[in-house]
Amino acid sequence: MTVALSLGLCYLTYLILRGGWRTSRGRLRIDFSMNALIMAALSIAAAMFFFGPITGLALVAIIAIHEFGHVAAFRICGHDDATFRLIPLMGGVASSAKRPDGPLQQYFISIMGPAICIAPTILALSLVYGNYDMPPMLREFLWDFGIFSGTINFFNLLPIGPLDGGKISHILFEIFWPKAAKPFGMVMMGIALLVGIYMQSIFIILLTLMSLPNVTQPPPYILARKPTKRQGAMLLGTYLVSAATLLWAGIPLLAYYLR
Repeated sequence: MTVALSLGLCYLTYLILRGGWRTSRGRLRIDFSMNALIMAALSIAAAMFFFGPITGLALVAIIAIHEFGHVAAFRICGHDDATFRLIPLMGGVASSAKRPDGPLQQYFISIMGPAICIAPTILALSLVYGNYDMPPMLREFLWDFGIFSGTINFFNLLPIGPLDGGKISHILFEIFWPKAAKPFGMVMMGIALLVGIYMQSIFIILLTLMSLPNVTQPPPYILARKPTKRQGAMLLGTYLVSAATLLWAGIPLLAYYLR
């Protein structure tokens, strides 16, 4: 994948989210509240301490870009109040006081967290794989950014609530097979719980238990006209392409831990 194509993907991403860079009044929305700044500083410090300066900064950049993707999508859907916060060692969270207006808006808001990371991820890996002359620290940062972005965002698209993939899979099941939406969610939650127990991962177990409300409660969007099967096919295609691209980017890291 050439750098030129990667830059083209970055520009395409900008065009898709162009309406989310500013509020509907045309103002650049940046929250510089003291609480947000403290949380951001703690997130950066914790990431650099536990993962090292370069990897830590790469992880924080990935999370910030991911959450801004959600915020930009929120704003395109008319949620000018949307903001995000970094949470030390936990990632980040994007939020809005209003619920999305239907499953199509919910899908767009959910997918754009991982999807906004695709272009910079491919650009970073293109620069590394292209063997361009650059300082070693920059090469290490781009490599870490690329493989961690691919891995983190791919896992975020797994069909397990409260991950973005869990929200997306629920929408897709409601379109194609409504009666199977809740059973599928429960099965995936059970599998994730077993994986967490097998790996003795408190984080996976807690994350899985947090998904229970996503399976049992009504969807977190205003009920609207159900998308057509044709729209559902487009959503499914976008989801699969995004997941496959991110998996490709994360393969080196996944292979290292699975060998």
